[in-house]
Amino acid sequence: MLPKMSLRFCVIILGCSLTACMSTFEPRITAGALEQPKLPTARAFQAGVEVSIEEYFSSHKSRRAFDADVGANGVLPILIYLENRGDQEYRIERRQIKASLNGQPLAPLHGLDAAETGARHNPAWNALVNTAAIGPLAIIFGLGTMAASASQTEKINRQIEQHFERVELANRLLKPNETATGFVFFKTPWNTGNTDGLMLEITLDPELSGDHTGKSLVYRLAVPTFRLRP
Repeated sequence: MLPKMSLRFCVIILGCSLTACMSTFEPRITAGALEQPKLPTARAFQAGVEVSIEEYFSSHKSRRAFDADVGANGVLPILIYLENRGDQEYRIERRQIKASLNGQPLAPLHGLDAAETGARHNPAWNALVNTAAIGPLAIIFGLGTMAASASQTEKINRQIEQHFERVELANRLLKPNETATGFVFFKTPWNTGNTDGLMLEITLDPELSGDHTGKSLVYRLAVPTFRLRP
């Protein structure tokens, strides 16, 4: 009886170890670490407000920010940095940020949708992989391992969704001498391989109050052409 119990204990430990090792989420960029783009893909300045953007569609950058190649699943992440050096307040609204590819508008994705499309793990698939890794013993202990794996994967999926929400550019008021940074996401065609014809349009509406009667700022940024997918 003792050898059987020891065997069962070892298998359970092995299953849990496999689950822990094979289902993780470790992005190297957090919401608190977002800064001005180090290598802006494009930038523009008008009326005291500078806008810089940086693509995170390419595989190595996507993995750094989201621990997943989200571009391969049709998600275009753009990091936006805004700095207000003027004296007018402006409203940052997600609906006023648009992208197009070769003249065709790209559907916007909110953080949760982008996580679902580009980075969420499949608990059933992970469970099968982890169970199969145990080998023949999976016949006896597979159900328990699959349940543990699925539970762990769901936990990871919640972390992924929370991460996408945290790094997403929030609707807010941009006051003088303030900055704002965050990601916006768009859905791209499956066969997208480069940025040829990619345009980003950002509109900042003034917050009209008191003596402030400014006009809206419209930025149209052409993303330089370069290959994104390998």
